[in-house]
Amino acid sequence: MTSLAGNVNNENGIFRLEANFSPSLWGNIFSNSTRNNQISEKVIEEIEGLKEEVKHMIISTTTTSNDIEQKVHLIDTLERLGIYYHFEKEIEDQLSKMFDQNVIHEEDDLYKIALYFRLFRQHGYPISSGMFLY
Repeated sequence: MTSLAGNVNNENGIFRLEANFSPSLWGNIFSNSTRNNQISEKVIEEIEGLKEEVKHMIISTTTTSNDIEQKVHLIDTLERLGIYYHFEKEIEDQLSKMFDQNVIHEEDDLYKIALYFRLFRQHGYPISSGMFLY
């Protein structure tokens, strides 16, 4: 149960209500929790290792259209997760190679064409919407 009591600030005569709330059922476990704001070195090393693994997945040489398709899905997933900024250079290099290889003309699936189209447009490549007419 709460009770309200008034308090007048003597300096400028402002009346402010003060609440006298009952103690929380949770106590103060959240305010007293000791948070370690520093990430341990082991976790940092693990993160860096995973970043390197993803970089290798992005820059791996691909020859088949299935490999290119998987790489495009990986790039799309990284962007949707919001972690693409860790791999911006690698993504730009791969998209540039794909754009130069004209991979979008080899596709006949509307989903794949739309995915390529969106990624190329999103990264500033001049691609015509005429791709959807074929």
